[in-house]
Amino acid sequence: MSRVDDLFALASAIVLEEEGVFSDEAQDPGGETKWGIARAEHPEITAQAWAAFTVDDALALYRAKYFDAHRCGDMPAHWAVGIFDAAVNPCGPVIEWAQSALEVAADGKIGEQTIAAMSDRFADDAFDLFFAQRAEGYTRQPAYELGHLKRLFAVQRKILQRSPVVGLQGA
Repeated sequence: MSRVDDLFALASAIVLEEEGVFSDEAQDPGGETKWGIARAEHPEITAQAWAAFTVDDALALYRAKYFDAHRCGDMPAHWAVGIFDAAVNPCGPVIEWAQSALEVAADGKIGEQTIAAMSDRFADDAFDLFFAQRAEGYTRQPAYELGHLKRLFAVQRKILQRSPVVGLQGA
């Protein structure tokens, strides 16, 4: 496996541990959700495909629409998992929050300047500030606030426990 494949395996494993297999709560604007994939957010998934939607389908969607689309494979491991998780379970302008924490132009696009800043920021508080901004975003969703915050802190703990300092971070 390549570095990017290893990184996706790490990121998707952490996210899948925090996402339920299926939920359909009336208060949730995403409606039916499987493995963190909200059907309302993916109109391309037909009713027939949704009925047969598997974890492998979720992983394929994770890879294309969340991991690759946000250039997570180019990031240090801790940032890749944090951004990927934020894309799967959004609570606001997560890319702009990351860029703000990194003190780069907050244009909402992961470019070379953002990637370079991520590579230089493990020891300082930028990563923690990004998670604090995400936490603040979840407090704007009072019906799910406590659950989202618990999930967020669990993801951060798992990132810090599992993201290698050497290996996956290198390009």
